[in-house]
Amino acid sequence: MNLGDFEIIYEKHVDMPPFPKERPRLGKNGAYMRDEYHARKEELAWMLNPMPEIDAQNMYGLQVVAIRSVPKSAGKAVKQALPGNFCRPGPDGDNAIGAVADVMFLNDSQIAWWDAKKIWGETAGMIIRIYDLGPAEMVVR
Repeated sequence: MNLGDFEIIYEKHVDMPPFPKERPRLGKNGAYMRDEYHARKEELAWMLNPMPEIDAQNMYGLQVVAIRSVPKSAGKAVKQALPGNFCRPGPDGDNAIGAVADVMFLNDSQIAWWDAKKIWGETAGMIIRIYDLGPAEMVVR
């Protein structure tokens, strides 16, 4: 099975650098997320509108292509060679896709297939796709 075997119900390219999902921090009043993380999530949600309707009975695949911009200090040959190739700099793929899941899904347990990759590009951004994997079937034994 391949994600390509399923219907894409949402696809969007956003001109926003990928950012990592933040871990809760502990303070005097309990756990919290920094304001910067909430601001990035709100900005991403605004860019992703209109978002697809997520059926609570279905399972989904989430694919995020995190695009890092080629460093300005890179030489001309490197700038021409890097776009489209895999890159190593952060954020880690699992954290980048986690941040997108936080924005798009109320319950990320509906995501049965997670797919993330990081590539170089001329400008930073993200390509986000949601695939409909069909109804969730629960088997109790």
